[in-house]
Parts: sequence; C-alpha cells; structure tokens
Amino acid sequence: IGFIGNDKKLDIIKNLMTYPTYQEYIGCEYFTDYIGIPQRQAVEAGITEQLLESVKKSTCKIFLIGAGVCKLKFYNKLKEQKNCVYIDVGHGLDAVAGIADNTRPYFGNWQNYKIRNYDYSNIDYCAGPSGRTGITL
Repeated sequence: IGFIGNDKKLDIIKNLMTYPTYQEYIGCEYFTDYIGIPQRQAVEAGITEQLLESVKKSTCKIFLIGAGVCKLKFYNKLKEQKNCVYIDVGHGLDAVAGIADNTRPYFGNWQNYKIRNYDYSNIDYCAGPSGRTGITL
C-alpha cells in the first residue's frame, strides 16, 4: 500500500510509522511508497509527469490518494502508468497523518496520534479544532 498526497502530511505519516503503538493502531507495519504533491498550489505546480513516473516505478499494488481537487490533473492517467488499485480516501489521508476532524462523518471514533516535538506549524489543516488534538507519542 502506498500514498499519493500532500507532501507535508506524508512526512507526518512516515514519522508516525516509526512507532509500534501507531502501527498497531492502524493495523499496518509499513507503507511501500509515499508520492508527495505540494501542500499549496499543486494544481499550478506542473506535477503530473513527475507523479506519473513515480507511480510507474512504484512497488505498490494499492494507492490511497488524498489530493483534493489536484487529483483532477492526474487521476485519469494513473491506470496508463500502472495497473493497480487506486482509492481516493480524501480526508482519510489526514486521519492517517493524525490530524482528522472527528466531527466529520465516519471519523467520529478515529483517534489522532501526534508526535512529540514535531513541528506542525507548517501543516494546512483541513480539519476543525478536533484535528489538532490527539494521543502524543
């Protein structure tokens, strides 16, 4: 399983995955690929070719995508690069990054995990205030 999404949030996920407690919570020991897109202005960034090349080289059989409106630039081209499963998880990427808004539908029981001494100041929260709280590792 790999990710395509906000590069800052993918960095959080990579760091969270170093904690066995977090791995146990999400029921997964590792993710194979992290393909980042810019947190801001991704639509204007011209990311399509680089992203598609990364997908082609990946070892994934399943990609979870949390890319907002930016996915409209590349989503229809993914199957041409690699025949695997692509699932648009939207806010689910924020959940795995530990910044989910628990007031959103289907996220009420989700427990956000935070990393002590991690600088969250550069993260664009799509979440409300509840996305800023959680269990600190």
